[in-house]
Amino acid sequence: MKYKLLYMKPSYGCKGQSVYRVELTNNGDIHISLHSLAPRTICRKNENIQGKLDELFRRKQYMVQQGIRMSQLDQQYFDIRVLVQKESYGLLN
Repeated sequence: MKYKLLYMKPSYGCKGQSVYRVELTNNGDIHISLHSLAPRTICRKNENIQGKLDELFRRKQYMVQQGIRMSQLDQQYFDIRVLVQKESYGLLN
């Protein structure tokens, strides 16, 4: 894997549902979790990760987003998000 942490999200809006966290651990295992940090599936170094992902996604289209380590303030995770959209003429608003 190019990145140690990825998020895999449905290509079409699901309001935060079905977002998978895929993490490459230091020992080479890949942890796949859904809605928590506890892994739902663990792929060992030699296992076929593509087969595991195919089982989970069942031919639905997902997009892949590079994960970032979350910042903490007073022991609480937080993030800051920015939404940028193009108007009908292709210009950014």
